[in-house]
Amino acid sequence: MKTVQLVCVYPPYAGGIGTSAFNLSRYFSWDTITLNQGANQPADRVSYLSPLIRFGHAALPFSLFSKLKPYDLIYFHYPFFGAGLILFFFKLFHPRTRLIIQYHMDTGDLKGMKKILAWPERIISYRLFNLAEKIIVSSLDYAKNSEIKRYYQKHPDKFAAVPFAIDTQVFCPQENIQRADTQNIIFVGGLDKAHYFKGVDNLIIALSRSKLSKWQLTIAGTGELEKQYQELAKKLGVGERVKFLGKLNNQEELIAAYRQNDVLVLPSINSHEAFGIVLIEALACGLAVLASDLPGVRSVFNEAEGLKAIPNDIENLKEKLTEIFSDPQELLARKQAGRKLALEKYDTEKIKKQLREIIKEA
Repeated sequence: MKTVQLVCVYPPYAGGIGTSAFNLSRYFSWDTITLNQGANQPADRVSYLSPLIRFGHAALPFSLFSKLKPYDLIYFHYPFFGAGLILFFFKLFHPRTRLIIQYHMDTGDLKGMKKILAWPERIISYRLFNLAEKIIVSSLDYAKNSEIKRYYQKHPDKFAAVPFAIDTQVFCPQENIQRADTQNIIFVGGLDKAHYFKGVDNLIIALSRSKLSKWQLTIAGTGELEKQYQELAKKLGVGERVKFLGKLNNQEELIAAYRQNDVLVLPSINSHEAFGIVLIEALACGLAVLASDLPGVRSVFNEAEGLKAIPNDIENLKEKLTEIFSDPQELLARKQAGRKLALEKYDTEKIKKQLREIIKEA
């Protein structure tokens, strides 16, 4: 069966959707069709679209009609506004081509041209879902509480919950690492406008107000908002405590960054965050985690591995930051429990098996 995945972004662009697609291409040797990002790294089995009508990650790539014809199965990463509209009409004319949709996240706050390009597809979105054999979500918690909840209520049997996977042999703790006497915190994520919902500014403000005496924050990622966050840290008098790593060039650098820290914080502010791949990366590397109590995100880990904060509540985030470092032995126990959870629930081989069964049964 010849399979292709259709996705709006792909590495080296940073983000959960692209990372997910990249991992699937490695697991199953699928072909990939994605938007041209302007400086693409040559990649096997990746075809880049360069449509005339495009704004950000939304586009109308009419060439999809011909590019999709050779395939028996299309694995569509939603959202990819514009491409979903093309896919809908393609499926009407090619009903025997199988379709599986992975619903990554809600997109309620689009503005300007992005909203205009998304409008036609939102009108036909449920029809597109009807054409799919399965809709994969990272958790049923997210499906029940997201923009897709009404469709889920009517068609629960069409949904399958499959969490993201992590290679626990690669993402693993470093033994006998020597740590400074500081509270080492890391944030990993895009710093561009598309990732405004990550809540980086809230994290910097919360730390500046916290009772932690020796905290150090490492921010890994890049984008046009990076300078704004740097200026915020300086304005609050904590510029020397916030280290911006910029873009990490490879997986080895990412793992090294995790290993130098004790807690990963994911302070996202709304349901655009549906899971948080960085959470399972950090857990696998032996970190405790602190994340916003959002649908989907809250199901990634339990109290044994970390804490959850009220979304977009700086005071509550400040309190949780203090709490997670309050007891060194409890922090160590959370870090050990996080590694165990990654092995038991998110290991690559287990997730690959789940996906194979879904694709086989679809």
